[in-house]
Amino acid sequence: MRGRSYTFIIKQVKELKLLDLQAYIDGRSTFIPRDVLQGMDVVMKEHPSKRMITVGKRFFSTRLEIDFGYGVGAAKGFHHTLKPTVQGLSLCLNSSLLAFRKAIPVIEYLKLYFEWTNMRHEFRRADVERVLIGLKVTVNHRKNKQKFIIDGLSKDNAKDIEFDFIDHAGNQPPRKISIVEYFKEKYAKDIDHKDIPCLNLGKKGRENFVPMEFCNLVEGQIFPKEKLYRDSAAWLKELSLVTPQQRLENINKMIKSSDGPRGYVYKRFLYLFFGLMTLILSFYVYL
Repeated sequence: MRGRSYTFIIKQVKELKLLDLQAYIDGRSTFIPRDVLQGMDVVMKEHPSKRMITVGKRFFSTRLEIDFGYGVGAAKGFHHTLKPTVQGLSLCLNSSLLAFRKAIPVIEYLKLYFEWTNMRHEFRRADVERVLIGLKVTVNHRKNKQKFIIDGLSKDNAKDIEFDFIDHAGNQPPRKISIVEYFKEKYAKDIDHKDIPCLNLGKKGRENFVPMEFCNLVEGQIFPKEKLYRDSAAWLKELSLVTPQQRLENINKMIKSSDGPRGYVYKRFLYLFFGLMTLILSFYVYL
């Protein structure tokens, strides 16, 4: 792994005056300080954006609480905004529900999606491409957090793919090598599923073939509602249309959650509280 150093400069673009917001709330000004509200809204969204799945202006749990089967589940979430009212600044929050693909290995996802009992005999190239093209994956055969988009499948199965290997370090002469041999020599990895195609993770027409078993689906990929099975779609709709009392309970849970919009505030408050208590106790013992 190569280390890199960066030099950057942070410049203050604008100073937000909270007094303008207080003046508007108190009725001393008719000017709505939208820049202040926007800045505070960014701060409120900062914590959940790090801990949850972000979809537009909504945030969803990384844990799929509802399992629809075939590699798809639903996660609960919320969206919120800040609104100035006569009672002060208010947080408007509402619950939401959305279907996601599970963040699992591609091979496992295909087995669940197609309900395969024998993948080698039931593998259909056209069906697999229809399901996988456009999805994001990461690789697990090397340390790399880079995300790749599936462009398609290789024409040949993994055992039949060969390419020209060039050692840029100059230690070996150019030679023809198979995908199976390359992963064995380069990463000490044996390819188990040699009788199925590889994923093409290349960009701009360049081919980059990686065996499916070394690829994992990226977290937070939405599964379209129109592609849900009829029973699952009806179930998702029923779960979304909850009673007002249940919606209130869901919102209260989100407010109290450590991943929610004020989870970071509570965390910092606890650090500050216990830090002050430790300081006071230490001062008392010293005396």
